[in-house]
Amino acid sequence: MSNSKLLMDRATAAGLELEQLLSVQPAPGSKMLTAETLRQGKAVAFQRIIKMGVLASGEFGKGFVLAKVPASNGLGWQWSAPAFYSLLGGSLGLTTAIESIHTIIVLASVEAGAKLASGGSYMGPDFDLTFANDYSATKTTQEGMLTRSEVLSATKSSGGFAIDASFSGGSVSSDQKTNASCYGQGVTPQQILSGEVEPPPEMNHLYQKLYSRMAVDPTSAHEAEARTATHTWNAAP
Repeated sequence: MSNSKLLMDRATAAGLELEQLLSVQPAPGSKMLTAETLRQGKAVAFQRIIKMGVLASGEFGKGFVLAKVPASNGLGWQWSAPAFYSLLGGSLGLTTAIESIHTIIVLASVEAGAKLASGGSYMGPDFDLTFANDYSATKTTQEGMLTRSEVLSATKSSGGFAIDASFSGGSVSSDQKTNASCYGQGVTPQQILSGEVEPPPEMNHLYQKLYSRMAVDPTSAHEAEARTATHTWNAAP
């Protein structure tokens, strides 16, 4: 079972965000997303949150996690199928305008990826002064979910000028409807991110962009052909 259009749309959008974030030259000592952090990480998440309102605001969004799993051919590793999740929350305080926040999160372990995709609560004080197309990155944690040692995030914010000095709270939950439409009923984020679910071919566009930007180039034409066909890399994950 597969939702081809949804998968292709998500892969295309995530690929564009990956290219945009990695095209920004990181400042010395910054925590911006780089090819090296992608190589070091064991999972990666792509998410988009829309935040809107004055004084009281609503936040909603969607994302998915990919993990490095053993390759199906027994050699090296490959990217897993995406495990989808949803975000819903709100803020009280000084908030104005509409903000669209695109985030790529590199995770230190597959377990951290499963934790994010399975969901949990988050809340904490926010203060942000954002301009359209301004890039920022920071070590981040969402209470009850991920610790600072588990996640490195790179964030692109857009939507014009926004001021936010609010207290926010909300939840992240597994997007069971989307997971079911792509893989069938009852499939869990843990199963998806452990490699039990066959990676959908509609995601190959994003898989290839990740391999390319990670600079894990094959050393022979044979390996290149094999990696293109199976999106695997013959190295330890």
